[in-house]
Amino acid sequence: DGFVILYGTDTMAYAASALSFMLENLGKPVVFTGSQIPLCEPYNDARRNFIMALIFASRDTIPEVCIFFHDRLLRGSRATKINTHRLMAFDSPNCEPLAKIGISIDENEHLFLPPARGTLRVHTRMDTRTLTLRVVPGFDDGMIQAIINAAKETHVRALVLQLYGTGNVPSVKKEFTQMLSDASSKGTLIVASTQCLTGHVMLGHYATGRALVDAGVISAGDMTLEAISCKLAYLFGRRDLTREEVGGLMGVSLRGEITPADALPPPPLSSAYQRASRKGRKYY
Repeated sequence: DGFVILYGTDTMAYAASALSFMLENLGKPVVFTGSQIPLCEPYNDARRNFIMALIFASRDTIPEVCIFFHDRLLRGSRATKINTHRLMAFDSPNCEPLAKIGISIDENEHLFLPPARGTLRVHTRMDTRTLTLRVVPGFDDGMIQAIINAAKETHVRALVLQLYGTGNVPSVKKEFTQMLSDASSKGTLIVASTQCLTGHVMLGHYATGRALVDAGVISAGDMTLEAISCKLAYLFGRRDLTREEVGGLMGVSLRGEITPADALPPPPLSSAYQRASRKGRKYY
């Protein structure tokens, strides 16, 4: 009826994200779980997590890759590890849990993915030639340029930038923007994500973001870093998509990993029309 995967917590979110993309048209639940305290200890969270993972794997209401931990069932492509020492080790910052447990099981049915429309396809080829850089104040353009130049020799397919806030870089660093434009024109896909745990990238909202758009940078929306890296590996690994097609699909929800642009909260100081047009919208 379903599958339970016992996995180490450090890379569980990456594994769940990867498997969600690898299993196309999945019709059965695949539930990852583990524990913060080993099963051999008198007090532990392993037994409870395992039992609940078995329960969700035996249900047919949520046929997708998930993580069960503590008291919540999280979408695998939305989850990230947020704590090293507490029992609630995982969260899905930009997506409500698919289910919570208490005295009963409370499911958020409006978040469920639609049933699979075709036969199961397993994609085992993942192209992991991606590079992730977290931008910090005072960074040296020359060092980043050297990294990009070295990456070209190994044919890196994509560069993921973790930027400030809604996807901003220092406005005085014109050379940095030009560097990204050159890398994009030479075939490297540049993806902008946010360093914030919650929220999303809005590249067109501020002047620096608009400069990045002009340089060929694409937005990762509200995806986690785990989902971004695994989605890129899946799309490039298919080998039937151009770089432009991969870039276009990064903004499309394939496994519920991203909120569509028209369902995201309106930008700060938005008009009444912008707020009203998005009010009450819910997507996978």
